[in-house]
Amino acid sequence: MKKPLYKGHEVDILVARYAQQAEHLRSLDLYDVRIVSGFLTVQILLGAWIYTHPIKAICPKASLLLIDFALLVCCAAVLRTSTVRRWEIVETIWNINEALGLYEIGAYLTNKAINPECRKHRSFLWYYIISAVGFVGVIFVSFTRLAAADKLDEITARGLLVGVSETSPPFSARAGEQGVVGYDVDFAAHVARRLGVAMEKVSIINPERIPALQQDRVDLVASGMTRADNRRRDIGFSLAYLVSPHKILTRKESGITGVKQMAGRKLALVKSASVDAELKAAVPALQIVFFDDYAACFGALKDGRVDGFLADEVLVLSFAHKSGAPEDFALIPDYDLPRTAGFGIKKDEPRWKDFVDRTLLDLEASGEAARIFDAWFAPAPRPFRIAPD
Repeated sequence: MKKPLYKGHEVDILVARYAQQAEHLRSLDLYDVRIVSGFLTVQILLGAWIYTHPIKAICPKASLLLIDFALLVCCAAVLRTSTVRRWEIVETIWNINEALGLYEIGAYLTNKAINPECRKHRSFLWYYIISAVGFVGVIFVSFTRLAAADKLDEITARGLLVGVSETSPPFSARAGEQGVVGYDVDFAAHVARRLGVAMEKVSIINPERIPALQQDRVDLVASGMTRADNRRRDIGFSLAYLVSPHKILTRKESGITGVKQMAGRKLALVKSASVDAELKAAVPALQIVFFDDYAACFGALKDGRVDGFLADEVLVLSFAHKSGAPEDFALIPDYDLPRTAGFGIKKDEPRWKDFVDRTLLDLEASGEAARIFDAWFAPAPRPFRIAPD
C-alpha cells in the first residue's frame, strides 16, 4: 500500500466520493438487470402469443420479427450506454483509490469490496448474450410454430374465407341486397359459427375453385362442388351434404322413356356443367344447349325449347314441384349418374377436414341439415342423410 496523497478532511471527502461512486455502480448493475429482464419478459410474452396465434403469411411474420429486432437493438444500445458509464465510474473509483493510497484488490470499503480493474475490463457481454438468446428464441418459436400451424389454426386466428359462386342457385348465387346465398352457403355459415369466427364470402368462378384452395385464397369452396375422383388428386373434400344423382327431367308429353330417345334432341345444361362420357357414348347425336343458370334450363324445358334438363335429381324435382304442375314432368328411368357434393377443402389438412366433418355430422344429428335442405329444395323429398364416408 502506497502512502496516501491526502490527509484529514480531504480524506473524508474522498471516502464520501468513493461511496457515492460505488453506489452509482451498484445502481447501474440493477438498471442493467431490469433492462435485460424486461426484454426477456417481452420475448416470453411474444413467444407465447405467437404460439397461440400462429400466422403463415410471410409479411405479418416478417413485420413482427422486424419490430422485435428493433427492440433488441434499442436494448443493446441502452446496455452499451450503461457500460460506458460504468467504465467512467470505475475510472473515478480507481483515481480515488490511488489518491487514498489503496492499491490492494478488494481493500476499498469494509464489507463492500469492489474490484475496479475487474469492473473496468468486464464488457458485460453476458447481458448481450442473454438478450440475443431471447430474440433467437422468439425466432425459433415463430418459424417452428408458424411452420407447424395448420389450416384450422390459421382460420381461428383470422376468420373463415369461403369461395362462393354468384351463378349456381340454389347452391350458391347472388340474390340482390342479400348478397350471395344458397344451400352450400348456409352450411358454411354454420361452420364459421361453430368456430366462433366471421365468415367472408369470396366470389370465384368454377375454374378458379381448385387453384383458390391450393393458393390459400379460400378455406372452403361452397358451390355445389362434385366430389369427383379426378379432383381428389389436387384437393380434399368434406363429407357429402348432398347425395343426389344426375338425372334427366323431361316433359311427359314428349313420350321420352329412355335415354337413347334423346338422340337428335336438345338437352339443357348450365354453362359450368358437362355431359359425362357414358351419356355421350350412348347418345352421340345429343344436342347440348347451355344456359346461364338452372332456372333458365327448367324454363326452356317447360316452354318446349329443349327436350330434357340434366342436373341433380333433387334439383330437377324441386323445379318440377314448384312449377305448379309436377305431373307434367318425368325422369328418364334408365339414366342415373351418381353424384355427391361437399365442401372443397385444401388437401392434407386433417384437423381442418375433421372439424368440418364433425360440424356436418352434428348438423345432421340436430335436424338442422334437414331444415337447410327443405329451405332450398322443398317440397322435393330428402333421400339421404349426412354420414361418414
